[in-house]
Amino acid sequence: MYYPPFEAAIEAEVGSFMCSYNLINTFWSCENNQTLNTDLRERLGFKGYVMSDWGATHSTSVAQGLDQEMGFDSHNRFFNVKHLKEYPDEVDQSMMRMFTQFFKMGFFE
Repeated sequence: MYYPPFEAAIEAEVGSFMCSYNLINTFWSCENNQTLNTDLRERLGFKGYVMSDWGATHSTSVAQGLDQEMGFDSHNRFFNVKHLKEYPDEVDQSMMRMFTQFFKMGFFE
C-alpha cells in the first residue's frame, strides 16, 4: 500500500525525499533505518538523498539513512562537525548521494 507512490517517484528519477516529524513503529521518521535504508534504498533502489523536514531530527541519524538535516538556524543540532566526526564512512556516502544529484541536476554548471 505504501510502496507505489515511492516506486513511481524513484522511476521518475526524483533526486531526494524528505522525512517527516512522525514516529514509524516507535522510531522517528528521520532516524528510521528500516524505512530509509532497508525499504527506500535496498528494496526500492533509491539512489538519491534524504533530507529532514525542518526541525524533525532527534539524533545524529546519518547511520540510519538521513543525509541532510534541515534546521531552524545556521547551527544544525545534530549534523555538525562535533557529531558527524564519529561517522566518516556514512558522511562520505551521504555526500556522494547529494553531490551526485546536484551534478545530475546541473547545479554546478
